[in-house]
Order: sequence, then structure tokens, then C-alpha cells
Amino acid sequence: MRISLTKSLVVLAVLSSVDARPWPELQWAEYLDEPASAGEVQAKGVKEVKIPKAEIPVTTVRVSKSTVQIPAPPKVTPDPADLGRTNPELDRYGRVTKDPFPTGDPFKLGKPSPVAPGDRTAYDSPSTVNNAPLAKRTASPEVGSAQMKRQFDGGVFSDLFSTPISTASPPAIFSTRSNHPVPRLSIPEKDKPFQTNKFYSNMYLDNQDRPVFTYPYSVWYSKGNVLFSNGTREPFGLSMSHVDQSQRKFGPTGSVGSGSTGAIESYLNTLWIRSLNLGAIEFDSATASRTMELTSLRPMSVDVNFYVNKALDARKKMHTPLCLGMGFISTEYSGLTPQIESSIFFRSISLVPSTNLNVVKYKVTLEDGKFWVIYAHADPTVVQVPFILTVINNGKLKAAGPFSGIVQIAKIGTTENAQVEAVLDKTTGGVCTGAAVTAQTDGGSVASYHINYTRYKGTGPLLMFALPHHYNSFTDSTKAARYDIYQLTSLSKGMMIAVVADEWHMREDSMPTKIGWMPVKSGAAPVFAADSLTQLASVARAEIAQDFDAQSNLEELYFAGKALGKFAYLCLTSHFVLSDRTLTSTCLTKLEKAYSLFTTAKNKNMLVYEYGWRGLVTDAVYKTGNPAADFGSGYYNDHHFHYSYFIHAAAVIAFLDAPAQGFGTGKWLTANKDWVNTLVRDVANPSASDPYFPVSRSFDYWHGHSWAKGLFESLDGKDEESSSEDANFAYAMKMWGYASGQPLVEARGNLMLAILRRAINTYMLISPPTSPHPTNPNPWEIHPTQFNPNRVSGILFENKVHHVTYFGAEPKHIQGIHMLPLSPISPYIRSAAFAQDEWTAFFSGNIGNINDGWKGVLYQNVALLTPHESWKFFAQSDFRSEWLDGGASRAWALAFAGMLGGA
Repeated sequence: MRISLTKSLVVLAVLSSVDARPWPELQWAEYLDEPASAGEVQAKGVKEVKIPKAEIPVTTVRVSKSTVQIPAPPKVTPDPADLGRTNPELDRYGRVTKDPFPTGDPFKLGKPSPVAPGDRTAYDSPSTVNNAPLAKRTASPEVGSAQMKRQFDGGVFSDLFSTPISTASPPAIFSTRSNHPVPRLSIPEKDKPFQTNKFYSNMYLDNQDRPVFTYPYSVWYSKGNVLFSNGTREPFGLSMSHVDQSQRKFGPTGSVGSGSTGAIESYLNTLWIRSLNLGAIEFDSATASRTMELTSLRPMSVDVNFYVNKALDARKKMHTPLCLGMGFISTEYSGLTPQIESSIFFRSISLVPSTNLNVVKYKVTLEDGKFWVIYAHADPTVVQVPFILTVINNGKLKAAGPFSGIVQIAKIGTTENAQVEAVLDKTTGGVCTGAAVTAQTDGGSVASYHINYTRYKGTGPLLMFALPHHYNSFTDSTKAARYDIYQLTSLSKGMMIAVVADEWHMREDSMPTKIGWMPVKSGAAPVFAADSLTQLASVARAEIAQDFDAQSNLEELYFAGKALGKFAYLCLTSHFVLSDRTLTSTCLTKLEKAYSLFTTAKNKNMLVYEYGWRGLVTDAVYKTGNPAADFGSGYYNDHHFHYSYFIHAAAVIAFLDAPAQGFGTGKWLTANKDWVNTLVRDVANPSASDPYFPVSRSFDYWHGHSWAKGLFESLDGKDEESSSEDANFAYAMKMWGYASGQPLVEARGNLMLAILRRAINTYMLISPPTSPHPTNPNPWEIHPTQFNPNRVSGILFENKVHHVTYFGAEPKHIQGIHMLPLSPISPYIRSAAFAQDEWTAFFSGNIGNINDGWKGVLYQNVALLTPHESWKFFAQSDFRSEWLDGGASRAWALAFAGMLGGA
């Protein structure tokens, strides 16, 4: 019987389990299409190809139409180090352990200068402050109405991402550095911007073998260097895992941060459970000089290439694209002999008749009882031996010879499921290689955005997995592509559902286009009593008398930005609530002067542009050599947090300095627009045509929120500690776009806020199940029931959720970091029902002994549920300055509460 080597070959064989027999002695059940000629076979040297010999007894049985190899029970105990580990500790590498407050009493810093009485020193009657259009307070009605109409109505755009903010080099005022302290390991590409905050960072940082969380799977670079205690060695290649809910580890109850709620402090997933590893026999050869390289580093994908010896033959490799949400882990082999290994061990491996005649299919049962599937798609242009896997030992399968084509692996589940297998059979062959976001707005509050996946080879439709915030916003066409029968648990974000589609279409109906400079109150416009206005004016004058320069020219840019943000809100309060032109003018003049320290590079630690990864970083990291300087921002931590304050302050200056407001001529915007835009580009560049910054460094359009961790290796992946500061960046970007006449920047800010509102209220803010947030109908189904009484996530990692902060473990820290800064966007993100539930659970009657800046943060948040109580707290005659975050304004707290009806 002649072997048929074909362009589409399906091989079903009765395999020998003990001896190695030549191919002609096997019983082929099926072979199709144009057989290769004898000359072709001989030319390829496949005349006497032998099946690899098993090292242990293997029983081969025929079950229905499947051929099943069953290895003898394992005699070797797996090394515990190769069966996974957990990381219950908080990884503080690159983090600092101090409150996010500037230090010192702001009234005693520098040289305060008394502010003369303004236009109104007493208020004889109440004042109504309209929520819209607020610019009419100080602008001519014609100009004010025109400006506010565009802001409040949004804009009509067919593509929010095609046009870069700029393609010019950063302004010359930013000094440059030729490289960065963190090397770009395994990245051969040069002279372009690289992603720093995306899911695959662990593959190019430090050891390079920490997990990469693609959701629902985790994968990692297995370097083949570790020798385990049982005498086995870790394989070389790409290892993979999927952790079920039953495998999660729970933290303790009774922590300080969880208070009396009874909630667990954390939950986490076991790392490095090597369910399967994709490798090749050639990686273990004597001539191997194996390496791994990363190419095409995009926001939602990366290509991983494993070479046997690139210098000798760069064609012999495994090419593995990783995409967020990918349903298959796919590898393209080029002339290598596949070797698939498992630290869990194989219980059985079945060669299954495939419904697709061009595909070889194996179903694998591991010793933990989990079911996986392996598909092989041979390259039809290469004459090669059929893809046949043989059990070598309990932990290793080998193919019969070199293979060129695609191998795909997916998990079926904890039980056999014919319907799930049918989905996998239908979709195998589709390989995701990347994704891009597009979006449109309709001129109002509605936006449509899309994740458009790209494919590599194969004709199968793409199988991807969606998170709850995705499928809760799907349009009807994408809902129809859901396969609810196939669900896998995510690592920290609830259940994922399979979607078979190359494009996902999502819709947000509530973009905050009508939210501007001041908070928006529903119902009647807020009324400030006369004595309330008098008190507010007194507080505002005292704060405006502070030394703006001394408070903002600090070692840490984060604290500097918070100070500028505080003064910006003071200016808005003077302008919109007090209608005091003299006070506003004084505030604006001082704010412009303080801001100029940064735009002229005269502040203590300047921003510099570095050409290693390409971005703006604090000069402190070069001066000190300390990766944790300025909260690790030199290594790209927290850029969206830090720069949000600078961008919002710039928006306020540009708005008030515009001729329409009567305080300036607009020259400030002309002189400083490029400087501020550079900050926006660093965090939220929309286009790959900008050669100086990566696309969307911080915000992750797939996960729906930003990641704060930059160039720091992390066992549990990227993380986000402050949902409110994430929203603050998008709000600042929106307002800067408006004030600077860049409607696309404004529109992207609105879109980001709408996506954030949904994602934050799905994963970080846990509303009561009786009053769910409108964007998340099932708030207690995302995290384990034992965790939900915490009300907030604390730090949301890719692989765990830990109700704590990097700087403190008390409820004021953990809940409070999701509150600050108080801004007009706060009520949009944090619903009154959520704020009330959180307050009742943690703070009602329990804050009498809090006597630091967190007290002010908590009472600013009270304005979202009972504005009058918030006003009373900040208006009390014995108010103490230590109750304020040094980057917060008491006048703004009063104005905010009053704008929501508390005055």
C-alpha cells in the first residue's frame, strides 16, 4: 500500500504503541485528492519514515471511529514547581508606598500673596447657576452659545482614529535621550515606537518567562533551562494554561481593608500550570542555538517567533501570533517536527475523524480531567509526511516527521461537549494576527465602535472570546455571532463567551457630550444661597492667595500636576459660580505662570523624550537611576494618571484665555498647544502614522480601560489601581480637545469615557445587585461572591484582584483611590446608588478618627449621594486644612456640592 502525500490529507491510523514500524505497514483509513507521485515521495525522502518509539507501555484501542492511545499510568510524580504556583503577595517592584497626596500645608508653602476683594465681596441674594450653557456667565451670548452648542451636541465623525494628532517631532523644549534604562529584549525591530503597557510585556522584560494573559488563556515563553527535581527538564517553546474557577485561590477574610463586610481580601489564579507546550524536536538538537523574537508589537497583538538556529536557517521556526481574546493558540511550523508536552500528563490522546477533510484532529484528555483539542492544517504547497502524533511518555507527544503548516490548540472544558467541539471544528483554520479599532459618532451621545480582527492563513472564521463589557454592548449583528454554549472563565473579569466573527460591533448610547466644565445636576438648576456664595468666595480667595509656583514645582510630576489641577478648578469656580472677574483673572494669571515652569523646562524634574521605547518620561529616572522615581513614571507607569492633571489644567487656561471669555487674547494656546498635545500623544496617540509614539499606550480598547503598569516584569500581569484617575485622563482629553479646537480629540475622549463607564462598573465598581449600574445588569456575577462585599476591586490585575493599594490597606485608601479626583465626570462614572451602598458599608459612622486628606476625599464623594451633607462638611467653621488632599481645593469641593444642589 502506497502512502498518499496530498494537498489535503486526512490520516486515520491504527498506531503501534510499542515498536516503531515503517509507514507502509500502517492501515490507512482515508486519504484524499491528488496523490503525490513516487518521484515526489522519493525526492522528499519519505520512503521509510518511522513512527517515534514510545518509552512506556501504550495501549491503542479503537473507539467508534477514533483511534485512542492510552499511556500506562505515570510512575513519575510531576515536580510541584512545574504544576503552577500562586503569587499572594503584592508585587511592589516599581511602586512607592506613600499616599497620593502632595505633602505639607499648602497655606504654608512658598510665599502666599493676599488676594484683594474681587467684583463681588458680598452676596445679597441667592444665585442660580445654570448647568448649560455655562460660558454665558462671562461670554457674550452669541459666542458663548456657539461654543457650547458644539460641545454639548458632540460631533459627527465617520472615523475617530484615522487622523494623527501630529506627526511632527516633539517640541524642542523637551530634551532628548538616545535610549532608555530598560533594554528591548528579543525585539529585533528598531527606530520605531514600541508598546510599553500591553499584555505581552513580560515576554521582553527581565527573565522573559512570566505569563502573558491573552484571555481566556495564559501563555509564556518556556526557555527550556529549568531542570526539575524529578529529572525532567522544562520544554522549549510556548506553554499554555487555562484556569477554571474551581482552581482559584482565595485570600483571607477579616482584613483591615474589607472592614466588617466579611469579604475575602483577594482572589488569584495559579500561574505556570503547563497544560500543554508547543515545541519541536529540533529545539533539542546538538546544533540548536534556540532563540525567541517578538515582532509586530501592536496594541492587541504580537507575533512570537521561535528559532532553532536563526543564523544557520531563519526559515526553520515556529511562528505564533498572540491576540487578545483568541479562541485558538495557533502556531505555524516551518520544517520542524512538532513536539507537544504536558506537565499535567496525558491520560489519553484520540485521533478523531474530522468533519473537515483537510484537517487532522486529536482530542486530548489530561490527568486533571480537562479536555483539549489539537488540529493540524498541513501546508498544501509542501509535500510532507502526514501529521501523526505518537505518545512517547506520559508527558510527551511527537510527530512522525518535519511539518509545515498550522497547529491549533483549544480547551474544550472540564467535560466532553459535542456542541463545543462542533464550534471548534467549524472555526479551526482561522488564525488571528491582530486587531484594530474604528469608531463613528452621530453628533449626539451615541457612538459605534468596532474591533476589526485580521487573519493569517486558513479559511475558517475567527473564533474569539468576549468579556462581559463586550457582549453587554454588542449590536444585534454581533449578538447573532455569539455561541453561548462555549464559555470559558476569564482570569479576573467573569465568564467569556465565544464569538465567531471577524468584526465585533459595539454601541455606546450615553457618551457624556453634555458634560462640560462643571458638574451637571438633573432637574432644576442649582441655587446658591447668598451666605453660601459669600462663604465660597472667602474660601476661594484664601486658596487663590496660595503660592502656585511653590506648590507645583515639586520633585514628582504627579504631585505637581495635582497642584495645577487644583488651581484650575479654583479658576473655574471663580468664573462660573462666583462670576468674579477679578478673582478669575488673578487665578488665571498665577496658573499660567506656574504652568510655564513646565512648558519652559524650568521645573525640578523635566519631561524628556527618549528614543529607546519612544515616549515622554521624567528626567528623574536618568538623574537617580531609581526605577520607582515619581511612582515609576520613568518606566512608563501611570502616565495617564500623571498627565491628566496637566492636560486638564491646560484646557482650563486655553478656555479662559480665549478672547470669548475676556481674560486674554488666545496667545497662550498658540504658544503651548504642541507642548500639551505631546502629552496627549504619549498616552493616547490614535494613529500608527505618528512615528514618535505607540498607538494608545495606556488605554486598552479591548479590555475597556487603561493599564497603569509600564516596563516592570510582573507575575500577575498589568494592573490598574485607580479607576477614577483613568476616567480623569479621558475627561481631561475631552476638555482639551474642546478648548483647543480639536474636535476629534474631544470625540475620542467622549468615546473613551463611555467605554470606561461600562468597563469600570463591570470590573472595578461593584454595584448592589438590587441597584445595578445600567451598563452592567449582573454586577455580582463578575467576581466571586465572597469578594463582592468589598464594593471595589482595589487593584485589578490581569491575573488576580486584590482589595488593597500599593500605599495603604485601610478602607479609606482602597475605596478612596477610586474616588479621586472629584471632577464633573465623577457622577457619570460613579452612580448615586453605588456611592450610597459603598458609604453605608464602609464609612457611615466610621470616619470620626480619620484626620488626614482622605477625610476630604470621602466627603467630596458624599456629594454624589447627599450634596447637602458634603457642603456642610466643607463649610463648617472649624474645618481643618489637614482634611484636604494637598492637591484638592476646598472651594472646588463646595462649588461641586453646590452645583449638585447642596448649597
